[in-house]
Amino acid sequence: MSYFFITDKGRPRREQNPSPQRETEVREEILDIVAKILAEEFPAQPESTWECNTCEYQYLCPRKYGPRNNW
Repeated sequence: MSYFFITDKGRPRREQNPSPQRETEVREEILDIVAKILAEEFPAQPESTWECNTCEYQYLCPRKYGPRNNW
């Protein structure tokens, strides 16, 4: 992940590369937020297997894997 800071003339002033540790921390924070939202949006038990198999969030779903803290 790279960020470019653009000067008023449109030229890159510098490139900032986050440390791998910080990048991992941010990724984990995002996954925690998504898992929390999914836990609030979906009931604890699936209504059907088909519904879970076609869901785009199935790998983050608390229905399938339980709360994210238990992974």
